[in-house]
Order: sequence, then structure tokens, then C-alpha cells
Amino acid sequence: MGDKVLVVSGNASYVSLASNFGEVVTNVKEFNNNPGDFKLVMFTGGEDVCPSFYNHSSPKNFCSYNIGRDLAEEGIFVTALENDISMTGICRGSQFLNVMCGGWLMHHITGHSVNHKIETSTGHNFEVTSTHHQMCIPNEDGFILGWSKYKHSKYYFGNKDEQIDYEGKEVESIYYPDKKVFAVQYHPEYMKPISDAYRWYKNGVIDLLTLSSIAFKNKYIGKTYLTAAA
Repeated sequence: MGDKVLVVSGNASYVSLASNFGEVVTNVKEFNNNPGDFKLVMFTGGEDVCPSFYNHSSPKNFCSYNIGRDLAEEGIFVTALENDISMTGICRGSQFLNVMCGGWLMHHITGHSVNHKIETSTGHNFEVTSTHHQMCIPNEDGFILGWSKYKHSKYYFGNKDEQIDYEGKEVESIYYPDKKVFAVQYHPEYMKPISDAYRWYKNGVIDLLTLSSIAFKNKYIGKTYLTAAA
């Protein structure tokens, strides 16, 4: 396993953040040609993920997506998975990884366009950036590591853009141990390196890279196995 980090579709702020983890590369061709040189892939923010990727539809166009990007990043995900490379995601990147791991997305939620506080499975509480209108719903293989301290959304819209009842947590961070995926909904790259949110994400990625899945679970989950319905 190499020491390089691929930043997918990332600007300078993502590159700066990713430099905490290794030598940053933004050239996908280099990754595809030599995946063994890489230890981490970072998927970044942007458009919604096409709902067809999680067997949904969006007849009212609540989902605004770029299927070309989805297909390209799907190829990167598969290559990383086949080569046992850890993956992390930020905002859209978190949603994309959740879908690739078998979860689905709430098509639209409200109240998450402003900064707010979150809680984590490690007992941390801090303020995060928030610019999203969709939300991850992990499948049974995924764990929720962070969630909004208070519910902010008045409405929840799911498959076919239909309003649904939802009593679960408003998800802010997910973990899929079998696929070596750790991701956050907020934007640590927009925050100061001394901030709690930045450091929690940074430490999470470092632990993803250095700890076994059992050790990671013990540190971040312990005996509290959180699900979206919890």
C-alpha cells in the first residue's frame, strides 16, 4: 500500500485538508494506472447523486444530479474497493459513498443550509458547516457516528419526491467497516484546523487508515450500535 491520497473533483481547500493524510494527487488517470500507490480516496462536494443509483426516482426534480460524474466516481469507488483502499467523503461525497455502500438518500430536507451543532458517538459536541438539502440513510452494514443535536427539518421527502414520516436521527457522519468508509456531511475544509469539527474529521480519517475495523468500532461505536431508526 502506497502513501498517496486521491482527491476526486476537489479544489484547493480539499487538497489542503487531504494533505494531512499523505501525498495528494488529483489526477484520476494516475490512480487508475497505479492504484497500489494509494492508501485513501477522498470524494468531495457537489451535485446530488442520481436517484437511480439507489433505485429511487425524482419526478418532481428534487434531485439535481450529474450522472456523468456519478458514473465516473462509481468506477473510482470500484477500483478502491478492489484494491482495499480506504475511502472518505465530504457532503456529496458522503452521500455518494452511502449509496455505493447500499444505503439511500432522503431527497430533500429543510433547515440544513446554516451552521448548526452536532453530536457524535464519541461524545463530542461541536458546530459544523451545513450546506446540504439531502441526507444519508445507511443500510444495516453502516453506522451513524454523528447526527444533528436538534432536529432542523420540518419535512422529509423520499422516493418519488413524496413526503414521508421520519423519526430517526438527522445523519451527519457514517461509517461502513467492511468497505473502509468514513464520511461526514459537513465541510471540515471550510473550517479552521483548530476547530473541533476539523479535528474530529481529521482524527477519524487517520484512525480509518491506521486502526483495524475492530479497533475503530471500539473507539467510535463501543457498545452503542446506532442505526437510522435509533
